[in-house]
Amino acid sequence: RAQALAALAKMAERNADRVEVETAAAAAWLAADEPAAALPHGARAHAELRPDVPAALRREVLVTLGEAAWRQRAWPDVIRAYKGLIEDPGAESPRLGTFRYRLAVAGDRSGDAQLAIATLRPLVEDLDAARAVTPELRGQALRLFADLAERSGDLGGAAAALESFAALAVDSSA
Repeated sequence: RAQALAALAKMAERNADRVEVETAAAAAWLAADEPAAALPHGARAHAELRPDVPAALRREVLVTLGEAAWRQRAWPDVIRAYKGLIEDPGAESPRLGTFRYRLAVAGDRSGDAQLAIATLRPLVEDLDAARAVTPELRGQALRLFADLAERSGDLGGAAAALESFAALAVDSSA
């Protein structure tokens, strides 16, 4: 299916059709557990995004690119995809925590600690945002923030993250 969609993408004449088919090909490769094959399709779909592409399709492109890039540890593509999703006012709230965490990891691995810290800060400062993510992800995000804050010399920020972690742990055990 993924190969057929890839061939179809080459024949698509309209930009929006090409974006849609490239995204479908990337999703099919991801479903087949072939992120290396999915990534180029996701990147092509992203490169073809124009203002006339519907917002829902734009989000689908970013989610697909982000997933393929995350699995391949292609940090620049992870940053591009998840930055777009976080800035999108229509992004799915339950998944924003995952998008934030992945963007922060990519920022950290790319040497952009400030991006990583800024991305995770809402999960530290806003308990409602932190509660919206799974306990496992919340723990990983808060620990990463504490580590990043400590490395940058922000001991108060590191302490705040650890306090949030402790407060949420008590919350979830009650």
